[in-house]
Amino acid sequence: MIFWILVAALSALVTFWITRPLLRAAPPAAASNAADVAVYKDQLAEIEADLARGQLSEAEAESARAEVSRRLIRLPDIDEPAKSESTSQERSSYRTIYTIATVAVPVFALVIYLAYGTPGMPGAPLAERLATAPDKATPADLVAKVEARLRAAPNDGKGWDVIAPVYASLGRFDDAVEAYANAIRLLGETPKRLEGMAIADIRGANGIVSKKARAALERAKELAPDSTEPRLWLAYAKEQDGDIAGAIADYKALLAKAPEDAAWRAPVTERLKQLEAQASGSSGKPAAQADTSPTASGDGKASSGSQPESAVAALPAEQRAMIDQMVARLAGRLKENGNDLEGWLKLMRALKVLGRDAEATTALSDARKQFAGDSKALEAIDGLAKSLGLGS
Repeated sequence: MIFWILVAALSALVTFWITRPLLRAAPPAAASNAADVAVYKDQLAEIEADLARGQLSEAEAESARAEVSRRLIRLPDIDEPAKSESTSQERSSYRTIYTIATVAVPVFALVIYLAYGTPGMPGAPLAERLATAPDKATPADLVAKVEARLRAAPNDGKGWDVIAPVYASLGRFDDAVEAYANAIRLLGETPKRLEGMAIADIRGANGIVSKKARAALERAKELAPDSTEPRLWLAYAKEQDGDIAGAIADYKALLAKAPEDAAWRAPVTERLKQLEAQASGSSGKPAAQADTSPTASGDGKASSGSQPESAVAALPAEQRAMIDQMVARLAGRLKENGNDLEGWLKLMRALKVLGRDAEATTALSDARKQFAGDSKALEAIDGLAKSLGLGS
């Protein structure tokens, strides 16, 4: 009951504050006219004084007097009794409006609230929401519940294992990588955890397969040799490195063991055809001979003497544009923070794969300048440059 009394009082106070100008008495018209007349008389006196001091000529003074006189003539005639009666009626109607508004606004708000609101719903603090039954909780509540438990028990491997894929589905890829890493540290390696961590890292890096992701995929492949997911990503990583022959070999090995009804068989077959066409066109020989041609190094990677087209050149225009945008975002991030060695390596590799050799060489030069004096970083940069065939 006290709540509703306070609501009513607050509504009345707000209504009064908004409508209080309606309750103010207007100044009598006669008093207003008298004030105007006094002002105009003062102006006439100032004109005469300026004329006497020589600040105004006679013609200027006459013009000023005429203007003030016109203003004085325009003042309305006042019928004070009639005006007073009209003002009284207006004030009476204003009071009526104020009274109606004071009553109607709270009543109208109450009716709307009772019709569409839930006045009987109790408060729901975060702690109580987290204790809600899982079938009634929202995804955000469940995530918050697990996060709260992990803050209290950071060594709860099961909690990290549960929340990692949730982070990935929400687009929180950095959090997902950290959660998978904690689950692996506390519960041990499994192909599922390693693949999850690698894919989250790849998606967080705009599709670039980093060194960390490769290591996780290689380990997942060791633990589950027949698993398809890590082998597909590792073949894609070879494409990024410009190792078209290696990617073709991996895709063929996957297709040789793939069931006929595998969902991924059709897209991989199509991708294989594109790569074979590229390899044949860039080397002048059939794709099957690409790994033994003079233009390829002993490990199957393109040497500096060969200039293979980009591994994504045959993709549809929309996909190519998307890849270009991801690379542009990576380049922009490196301009803001050039201390990311892994980022520079990703950029060089991506530009080379896209066939943008001149930009890849520029990125190589910029990376060397950024890490001048850091022998370890320069070693990594030069090693990648050599494998990609980017200058000396």
